[in-house]
Amino acid sequence: MSTSKRQRRPRGHIERRGLNRYRLWVPLGKGPDGRYQHYKETFHGTEEDAKRRLTELLHQMDAGRISATGEVPFEAHLQEWYRYVASVETGILTHREYKRLMDKRIIPALGSITLNKLRPIHIKRFYASLLQDGLSPASVRKIHAVISGSLNYAVQMQLINDNPASSVTLPKARRPEKRKWTLEQLQKFITFIKDSPHKALIMTLAYTGMRLGEALALKWSSVDFDRGVIRVEAALKRSGPNPIFGPPKDHQVREIPMNEELYRVLKEHRRNMLQKN
Repeated sequence: MSTSKRQRRPRGHIERRGLNRYRLWVPLGKGPDGRYQHYKETFHGTEEDAKRRLTELLHQMDAGRISATGEVPFEAHLQEWYRYVASVETGILTHREYKRLMDKRIIPALGSITLNKLRPIHIKRFYASLLQDGLSPASVRKIHAVISGSLNYAVQMQLINDNPASSVTLPKARRPEKRKWTLEQLQKFITFIKDSPHKALIMTLAYTGMRLGEALALKWSSVDFDRGVIRVEAALKRSGPNPIFGPPKDHQVREIPMNEELYRVLKEHRRNMLQKN
């Protein structure tokens, strides 16, 4: 008696459609009419990124979060946008703030709405509720930056035709007055952190005004002791075991002069590092 092994249906596949352009297919089983259904998505990126995206889609399929009509919940799309765009292309403090706003504000209110059914009225009502809860117009604008940015990405990935957030009127926000330390306050702070292991970093931030991501991206080759300047060429975009660096926020290399105290602190810090090595 002969036996034959039953072949398992593939768990999704990738078709190349051009340079860094792929079509992802995820099988969803039989529909009401008895025909096999698939979720299809166009992906722009490397082949490795496309494979990772397919793995994510398979996880979403197992959780019942996608359908043949492409009804991806806004929450799932936000998480993808954060992983592939926000955490790579924005500064470390910016994308951490984006993640906080997503988890605390956006996902609880809009996360369950499918991407293809999200309308301007949903977003407008959400902003109105935030203002009624006492959130400032400036905070609502930050939330809008997350929502609109993620929806622009959806348009680029051909998941939706247009961005529903683009037609929503934003509340007017007044620019807050910048608070600056007096020289006396700065000296008190420097005295307070004089024994901190992070003294060199803190003083660099205090005396140059550079962004945290820029300071964390500095190398000793960026510090010109002969000319007394620091060259800002990069910024930390994502921290962790495999940090990602990119250009500064304004995409311009600039030089910042060091005062005598910062010069002395960095010289001492450099000398201590060389002694330890």
